[in-house]
Amino acid sequence: MTNCISLRMRICPRATKLNITFFSGIQKAAKEWSSYKEANALFGKAVLSLYKPGDIVWVHDYHLMLLPSILRAAYPNMKIGFFSHVPFPSSEIYRVLPYRNALLEGVLASSLIGFQTHDYLRHFKSTTIRALGSQSNQTLLFVIVHPIIIIKKLNIFSDLNICG
Repeated sequence: MTNCISLRMRICPRATKLNITFFSGIQKAAKEWSSYKEANALFGKAVLSLYKPGDIVWVHDYHLMLLPSILRAAYPNMKIGFFSHVPFPSSEIYRVLPYRNALLEGVLASSLIGFQTHDYLRHFKSTTIRALGSQSNQTLLFVIVHPIIIIKKLNIFSDLNICG
């Protein structure tokens, strides 16, 4: 039986420092970005200490947008789900973030990406295309799952109910 590791930001308040300005379009100070990366690295270290091949890791929300790429670097075949519980900003807002590419690439390292609404999915798609353009070589299939929208990489999860 595989384990299902689900992460929430509650145990790591250092990364919530970006919460106030994340979607405001304000340039992030190098210190804030450093703290954000450090928090994601700490979560990565914690997950990797628990992970066993075959486990599925679920990452929740914008606090941990870099985590999927950290985990993918350690285990290229790891099954990683990312779900955003908050509105994803439009590309016009997102484009002013100095670290937008790193954030998007972090999320795109997931096997499965979920959003609350079709609008948030649309914003994510638009932002990814505008920010990364042809740099992104992800093959994605868009699947509607009520009440959320899921972006699913082909042939990754055969059973979406594996974590209950």
